[in-house]
Amino acid sequence: MNRLTDYKTSPPKETNFQHYEKEIREIGLQNISLMNGVPTRCDGIGCGECGFHMMSGHCYEQLLDWLYAEYKEDTRISEEEYHFLILMGTGFIVRDNHNNLYWYENSPSKIDGVWVDNGGDVVKINFITKLKFPFIKDEMWSVESLIELEVKEC
Repeated sequence: MNRLTDYKTSPPKETNFQHYEKEIREIGLQNISLMNGVPTRCDGIGCGECGFHMMSGHCYEQLLDWLYAEYKEDTRISEEEYHFLILMGTGFIVRDNHNNLYWYENSPSKIDGVWVDNGGDVVKINFITKLKFPFIKDEMWSVESLIELEVKEC
């Protein structure tokens, strides 16, 4: 698959370049590496640690393919998030319009852009912990579906 050709026929919603443009411009294309899916400076990073090296071919070719590829949000969870989810067992997690995370025992409803509980317990997650769940934006996630996500290695 040639990403440059694919891009011309059906452009992605948002490319990696579009998503990370500010960081890429600060780093510069001649000195860029990929660590944990995020562009960083190549200084002091061995080729074996760089995400472009892990792919087949020359790293500059891989960089070009990656720049034009569709940006995909990392939906892996941390070990801390995983243990929190196991502790809660069931329920639903949402993020409100003030960027606060909440756990609901019962499925909440969204009315006029505001999450409303339908009975049961509600816990403001970022009040009791520093868990982030950065991929949870405007939608509701069940604890069961979050537990099924891949856990990031530390």
